[in-house]
Amino acid sequence: MAEVYGPSHVYAPRAHPKTCDWIARDPALLDGLTGNQLPIAGDMAVVCSAGVTTPLGLELLAEAGLQPAASTHTYCDEQHAIEITTRFAERGTKVVVQHIYPDGVLNDSALWIDARLLSYLNNKANLAELVPAAHVATRLVMTPKTFFGDAAAQPLPIVLKAATDLSTGAGADVAICRTIDDLVAARERFAGCERLVVESCQSILRNLCLHYAVMPDGTTRYLGFADQDIDANGRYRGNWISLGSTLPSELTDIGLAIVTRGAFLGYRGFVGIDIAETDDARWVVLDLNFRVNGSTAAALLAPAIQRAVGPCCLHLRSFACDAGFMRLLAETRSALRSGSLIPLCTFDPTVAGHAGQPSRLSALIVAESQADAHRVETELAASGLV
Repeated sequence: MAEVYGPSHVYAPRAHPKTCDWIARDPALLDGLTGNQLPIAGDMAVVCSAGVTTPLGLELLAEAGLQPAASTHTYCDEQHAIEITTRFAERGTKVVVQHIYPDGVLNDSALWIDARLLSYLNNKANLAELVPAAHVATRLVMTPKTFFGDAAAQPLPIVLKAATDLSTGAGADVAICRTIDDLVAARERFAGCERLVVESCQSILRNLCLHYAVMPDGTTRYLGFADQDIDANGRYRGNWISLGSTLPSELTDIGLAIVTRGAFLGYRGFVGIDIAETDDARWVVLDLNFRVNGSTAAALLAPAIQRAVGPCCLHLRSFACDAGFMRLLAETRSALRSGSLIPLCTFDPTVAGHAGQPSRLSALIVAESQADAHRVETELAASGLV
């Protein structure tokens, strides 16, 4: 991350409570997410929850051969996170945010990338302005009142997406409507939106996240890809990475054209592009994420993992453990020593001020096949990691 963003920057990934409507509202979950990039931060300073930098948790990552961020600045609650970030800005350090802050919290001059540009690039209403027309699904942008006023006449299935300048993620801003009941639920869910994207539902054979970086000098790099693990309801469950596999250049060039456009507008940093292969042999861009993505760390670590263990299948997963942090560490260490798991981040909720919440783990399952990975995960579930 230090190489991608340049020197003398600080990474502040904690979502602000007033701008996380379309990500998650659980403060424990938001705190746990701040540790997901620690293994790829390098020399970049990171503002993160105290729950992701416990000595025992970092010891576990070191045993896995990972080198967490050299410079971490831990907070004890969400207000403290904002205060630490603001102090960096007041000292002239450029702040890289994962999710935009409300107006007035940070001066525009403090941000590495202008908040208005981040909002424009990530707002789903603008996707067709950035993506080559051949790779855009049939879509309209309208107010919820207009759509739901005539919803009974809409052919199903249909996909609805919140068109917002706030950050989005984890499918919180997307509804796949297959029935009238789905439309009724979506009407309530999107009641506060100013605009909706109404998009044709695609029959998807493969759902990919392609990773890129725009370097400080504006040059672009393709970093790799991950297959997205999506359940029947359209919810994200992690990523599959087949070490040694590649994509055709025509596909990576689609993403490169989009990223180059963002770089021309002034964006610098990581980009993740969700592209689906449809059953009519098309590549359709589903979403643009001009930020660090859920599988960014895994994609960057994949080449080193391949050198260490050879070609294999990786499954990026998040786990929760209700039996406490020590139990999570013990089961994770056992799987690590057996060669079936690489921990990327641990989260102790008690240290983070969330007593009673589950402990959390982000990890890569290392297996010969997807079926083998599921077997490992079944064993972990039996030991309390679900």
